[in-house]
Amino acid sequence: MFKQSQLLFAATLLCVIVTSSHADLSSYEVPPILVAKDVLNNDLLESDLYTIENDVTTKGYTNTYRITSNYGDFTAHGKAMLEKRTHEIRAINELEKIMESEKFVKYSNREVKTPLENSSFDNTDSEDSYLHATHKRKLAYALNVDVYSSNEVLQKYLNSVSWASHTQGFSEDIELHPSSPVRFIKTSGILNTLIRDNSPKDLRKINRKILRTLKVKEEVINAFLENTWISPRHQTAIVHSLEYQGLKGGVNDFIQLVSTAKSEEESFFFKNITALIEQYTSNVVETDMAIVVHNNYALLQVRKHFVFPLLVDNGYWSEFGAQLINTFEADLRNKNGADTQIVLWITGEVSARAKKELKTRKIILSEHAYMTHGENL
Repeated sequence: MFKQSQLLFAATLLCVIVTSSHADLSSYEVPPILVAKDVLNNDLLESDLYTIENDVTTKGYTNTYRITSNYGDFTAHGKAMLEKRTHEIRAINELEKIMESEKFVKYSNREVKTPLENSSFDNTDSEDSYLHATHKRKLAYALNVDVYSSNEVLQKYLNSVSWASHTQGFSEDIELHPSSPVRFIKTSGILNTLIRDNSPKDLRKINRKILRTLKVKEEVINAFLENTWISPRHQTAIVHSLEYQGLKGGVNDFIQLVSTAKSEEESFFFKNITALIEQYTSNVVETDMAIVVHNNYALLQVRKHFVFPLLVDNGYWSEFGAQLINTFEADLRNKNGADTQIVLWITGEVSARAKKELKTRKIILSEHAYMTHGENL
């Protein structure tokens, strides 16, 4: 079975470097304490709505950011989650402005009570709940936020404004685009429209149909769609990304791996790994590609070579990762030949020491895999 420690290894693999029998195992880098202004762009760091703590710690493969705002304090593990949370704060601010407006007060002359205090999954048992959920999805779409986000503050504001729209005829034109760089995949536009226009029940039907065409076994499909840690948005993002890529194999094994997610963080991890694989397949001419799950880790096989998609903020040379990846690297080259090419396709960057170790072991490093703007919900 896939365990939390194995997920940590998979992620750590993305940022730590290989060792060999002749490597110096007595010297490793200590996880650094970074400075926020040194690792974040100004458009993400500077805001009147929130403050990011100056000291940034690293754990495994991602940085940990602590955010203070008028709407509460948040912790974000990794830059991808930081981008999501800070954008949610901007969205909450826009919703607060609406709720304080004269127009909203007029339509909401009594306390707004919503049936969905934290609707991670829409309750559509009644017409009121169904219509409210529909309004809420449209509002989240206009704000460019995830309607299934675990951010309880965001959920409270979304519920209040969407419930007023449903029960009292309140309407407000609103559109909030992200002001910071976020992830881009070609399926973003399709995904956002699907989430807006379909209930979770309908999304499950759509996703099931696609997974069947991708030759995923029925029991694997059921485990994936019934995993409550994987939100309807993340399920749909993963499925449509895989459909778009036209992979030659491995989809069943990958979905089975994703189905083992036991937390929202793991679900977010798998969703972003899928998007990162799509980013790679979208930028190469090669068509003979498949996902390979090796010891519970996902790689992209391009003929006899392998690409390892890694979610990395700031990687360093770690004893733990080095010892583990040694077995992984040896397995690939022993099975496929000493000339097997291995590429680390990472979202961030690694230290000079890590680069040196990689070069010595003939592992290709590709940093900053995301260079464009777009979706990262």
